[in-house]
Amino acid sequence: YKIFFFLLLGFCFMFSGATAIGTYLINIVKSLGGNTSLYGVAMFAMAFSELPVMMTVPKLMKKFNLITFAVILMLLPILQSCLDDANNDEWVTCPPGGVLAIGTMKIPNADTPRDFFIALDNGNNVFPADTADIRNWKYTVAEGQRVFVGYVKMEGEEKPGYENGKIFTIEDILTKDIIPLTEATADSIGDDRINVTAHALTKDYLTIEYQYLGSMDENKKHMLNLVQNEITGPVEDDGYICLEFRHNAFDDSPSKLGSSLVSFKLANIADLLPTAKGIKLRVNTIYDNIQYITIDINEDKNLKIKSFHSQ
Repeated sequence: YKIFFFLLLGFCFMFSGATAIGTYLINIVKSLGGNTSLYGVAMFAMAFSELPVMMTVPKLMKKFNLITFAVILMLLPILQSCLDDANNDEWVTCPPGGVLAIGTMKIPNADTPRDFFIALDNGNNVFPADTADIRNWKYTVAEGQRVFVGYVKMEGEEKPGYENGKIFTIEDILTKDIIPLTEATADSIGDDRINVTAHALTKDYLTIEYQYLGSMDENKKHMLNLVQNEITGPVEDDGYICLEFRHNAFDDSPSKLGSSLVSFKLANIADLLPTAKGIKLRVNTIYDNIQYITIDINEDKNLKIKSFHSQ
């Protein structure tokens, strides 16, 4: 009975995991840009995937005894976790104690551009006390450049208002101005489907993490814009500034789902921000058609992202 007990215990753990996945699958699907229709497809695929196993188990049971078969089933998850993911090199690896953040490059003295610091969106300033990990990248430092930065806090004497950081990754973020949408520019600006998966609003920038469909061919460029619609208006709605996040895929094949970041300067609406509640953002989403996202002025300014792919 001991073997039977542990077998039942193993089934309990297995079904606990399966139940948790089934319960939260809709959240997983939506976080990847899907909707309830895609959730139904995922549920069907999960159910259908049981059929091959059900058909092959009787044959396998004839070749292996119960204990050998149970050991094989236990080892499969371990073997799977040891497989190398071919795409791991595309992701930023965050070391223990590492911080991934978004900020703006600042150069106090133009004569010494390498003596820069990064003003993070959360109000902190990071001084790059150690840049050994990125020295071979030939990274070009530019005043005002929006960046995605990964760093580890370092011990030691700090300048007042700064924290020392060992920079292990730094990438430029596409940064653009808000532009008007007019009859003359509507076709070139486009309105192809795109998702907003996260956003952060500061006094100077609106930063958006987005998903888009494309071939992922580096020669196929997409265009992103944040626009004020002068064709339909209005400029404000219920105290919110109405803007539209527009995407032009230039007829690129929508075969893969990609993601990245973009920052938009708020200088063109700076006179409206002091009295506004926030921004109401129109987005033509990938699966749910046109949606409106409300971004409050006083929301958390930390964009919680785990990785970054430059487009």
